[in-house]
Amino acid sequence: MKAYNAAALNLNPPHPTVDWSAVSHYNFIEEFSLLRDTHQDIRSKPWAQPVIREMMKRAQRIACAHEEIIRCNVELRRLQTWIRDEDQIFTTVLEQLKSTDQILYYAVLDFCTRRRQVNAEILIRIAQTQSLEGFTGVETPGTRKATTAAAATEDESDSDGFSDDGELAHDFEKVMSFILTS
Repeated sequence: MKAYNAAALNLNPPHPTVDWSAVSHYNFIEEFSLLRDTHQDIRSKPWAQPVIREMMKRAQRIACAHEEIIRCNVELRRLQTWIRDEDQIFTTVLEQLKSTDQILYYAVLDFCTRRRQVNAEILIRIAQTQSLEGFTGVETPGTRKATTAAAATEDESDSDGFSDDGELAHDFEKVMSFILTS
């Protein structure tokens, strides 16, 4: 910036100088008046034409939208997989508690029932999304890499971004301690 300002002042006649606060607010190439007085006038370039610039912006937005669709498809499947796996964990925990601790069983049952209701609503929205014309994702749940405690200790973080079973058990213990102290 300093070099440009010094060069601008040395021209005959001197050209106006610029500062960062002005340049940082420019949104479009045509606002950069400093580019007009260069050896090559870039305003004659095809990409400097308003129609072409607008088409380039739209092409970038479309490319970003395609990337976002891919990302949404992955996240929908992850969520669907997580809900299915969580339901299996709830079933297992409730079966274990039913035979050992009746008081704790009913507290956990209440938690699981509420969570399953929320998950059912989410699954409805996932199904609605999957039924949209042009849906490109996979409609079935995936498979977690670490589904047992032994596998979870070997691979603490799987590529789907799910926490391992050890973390899930720790989270469950925190929920249970909250329920018991409330």
